[in-house]
Amino acid sequence: MTTITQDQLIGRTASCSCGRTEPSDFNLPFFEYRGEGSRVAREWCGTCAYTEAAHERAKNDPTATHLKKILDHEFHPNGALDLDLFYCGCRGWD
Repeated sequence: MTTITQDQLIGRTASCSCGRTEPSDFNLPFFEYRGEGSRVAREWCGTCAYTEAAHERAKNDPTATHLKKILDHEFHPNGALDLDLFYCGCRGWD
């Protein structure tokens, strides 16, 4: 697992699902870093957005019929995304 520092967030932007953006900061509510070295960059497939684990399960588990549609390609890590995520509270907090 890669440790991300506050300095690595300089110049990055975080977006809420409502479209609001803020400079990326670990103090934003529900902040998720999605840049280089992040879980999203390493574990999500750039072709289909399923995880590496889902690709393995599709190959090895005959009962996982809902995952068979991802067998037409090999897993390729997504790589760094430009936007990080956070929640601004736009839909309430409870």
